Amino acid sequence: QATPQARAQTPFPVVVPQPKQATYPTGILPLTGLSVRVLGSAPELTWAARDLKADWNTRLNAELGTSSTGKIVIGTVENAELAAKIKAAGLTASGAEGYALLVDSTGAYVVGTDAKGAYYGTQTLRQLLTPQGLRFAKITDAPVLKRRIAMLYLDQYSKGVNDRMIPLLAALKYNKVLIMSNYVQWDVAKSGGWAHPGGASKAEARRVADLARSYGLELIPLIETLGHTGWMFYGDKNLDLRQDPDSQNPYAYDTLNPATYERVVFPVLKEAIEVFQPK
Repeated sequence: QATPQARAQTPFPVVVPQPKQATYPTGILPLTGLSVRVLGSAPELTWAARDLKADWNTRLNAELGTSSTGKIVIGTVENAELAAKIKAAGLTASGAEGYALLVDSTGAYVVGTDAKGAYYGTQTLRQLLTPQGLRFAKITDAPVLKRRIAMLYLDQYSKGVNDRMIPLLAALKYNKVLIMSNYVQWDVAKSGGWAHPGGASKAEARRVADLARSYGLELIPLIETLGHTGWMFYGDKNLDLRQDPDSQNPYAYDTLNPATYERVVFPVLKEAIEVFQPK
């Protein structure tokens, strides 16, 4: 007999990662009649509303609508209404990617110093959701670490993992992903006969890149060079480029051979840049 899928509905008693300042007054903003209002046009604000709506659907089996009078308000300090609201509550949003979050009887207000801050503040708000409503809270936060990086892997089995991992990383306020891409089936590898059948397709690499960007994650492609380069010798190809001609399991290429770069390294890096568009 099938077991119904479990849904985590009760939040942890503390927010993860722990905000710089947080208090949780007694009280709940009831779910009845709640909708979300986005003040601003930055993509991060749209993503914030999307993530909230997803939580309503998966955790409460309910729909969170959008309304011009919604009691869940997401925006930045550039909006005078929101700036005044958090000031009256004794809160200040400061620092790059920082935010102030207020939940009281009048509504829930996520106010970022910038759009990224509003997005991260919404991730905190999601943790305040219970089956009864949103817990009252007064929170101010900003990242301590400028670079918050996790690593993803691309192969033929990674789609399901990455589709779940990327939203989770965003919820935990990571802002970058290092994407291991050695065995992506690059065009130059396929034409040269050294594309590994277990590698992710180039289309899958592009799909993961687009998905990660839609969760505010900056992409850092990782293609190992100098050492750990067994990927370029798959199928006993490119053996003339081995650092050690006698190696039966080559892992390093000849750094002095121009063909190493012309035939393999530069074409792969060019494709990776086109797919991931790193900064």
